[in-house]
Amino acid sequence: MACSAYNKVTVSLYDTLGPDSVGEYSFCLNATFCDKFPPEYVINHSELPIIFATSNHLNALLDAASHCPSLKMIVSFDPIDAKLKQQLIRRGKDKGVAVLALSER
Repeated sequence: MACSAYNKVTVSLYDTLGPDSVGEYSFCLNATFCDKFPPEYVINHSELPIIFATSNHLNALLDAASHCPSLKMIVSFDPIDAKLKQQLIRRGKDKGVAVLALSER
């Protein structure tokens, strides 16, 4: 409801197709489908600037980030260990994507 109040659209990236569904081979149903729709298809097609995700998807999203020009920020719903967070921030910076935890202000 909050997104609607600000005229924002939400787009869901479901991982029901397996643990790598937001990363490599994310939307693969068969080889033909993968050839037509690479893993970044939904991110690019919807021009998502921000993705909120659980921490187990952060690396896969950063892997895809270099192929997603609209993506500017990834926010983790979960707290991130300080050492891991610094690594993720560096990787994101190299790709022009900020990495934050939801708990940050």
